[in-house]
Amino acid sequence: MNYNIQIDLMKVMLATTEIVAGARVLRIPIDQEGLSVQNGSVFLRLTALNIQTPGRQHTHLLKQQFGKDYLAGLGEEDRRRIPFIGYMVPWTPDEKAHK
Repeated sequence: MNYNIQIDLMKVMLATTEIVAGARVLRIPIDQEGLSVQNGSVFLRLTALNIQTPGRQHTHLLKQQFGKDYLAGLGEEDRRRIPFIGYMVPWTPDEKAHK
């Protein structure tokens, strides 16, 4: 099955916006927990949690993934406050777009 994925980048830890040369830009520090740098690329680690909620179109909620050591340093309340940053919905091709 294919999915459409939407992520609210403002919910990624430490994300901010600022104006640079007249353009609004998203700024995410890459030297933080939950991101990994490999061979010049930066990866956002996510966990997709399968949910089945009647009346809702999305099938999975997305959370930023953190290492065990980082999570162990958080209190229970802080761990609960880690937000869902996006969701997944099944993708079905629009037949009109393919004609």
